[in-house]
Amino acid sequence: MRARPVLAMLATAAVLVVVTAACIAPNRAAPTGESTEVRVVAREFAFEPAAIQVQAGRPITVILENQGAVEHEFEVHGVDFHLHAGPGQTVKGSLTIATPGTYDVTCEIPGHKEAGMAGELVVD
Repeated sequence: MRARPVLAMLATAAVLVVVTAACIAPNRAAPTGESTEVRVVAREFAFEPAAIQVQAGRPITVILENQGAVEHEFEVHGVDFHLHAGPGQTVKGSLTIATPGTYDVTCEIPGHKEAGMAGELVVD
C-alpha cells in the first residue's frame, strides 16, 4: 500500500507546478470583441499583474483599480497613456499600440516607482 502516498505526493506536486506557473506567467489579456480589456490593481507599492501581454494594433482598455491608501498612477512609457486614481477609485482609459515591443509601466507619483511600482506591457 505504498502506492497511495506516492500518488498523493505526485498529485500535490502537479498542483503546485500549475499554481506556480499561473502566478509567474504574464497576464495575457483575453480578447473581448473588438477591444482587449486589462484590469490592473494598484497597491502600496506594486501593480498586479506586473506583466501584461497584448496584441499589436488591437485597442486596449486599461481598468486601474486603486486598492491602496494613497493615490497611484499607471503610465505607459513610449506612448501617450496615463491614468491617475485616488485611494479606492477605479478609472479606465483606452489606447492602441501598433508597434510590437516591451513598454515600461510605472507609477509616476514621486517615490512610488523607486518603491517597486513598475512593470511592463508586452505588445506582440
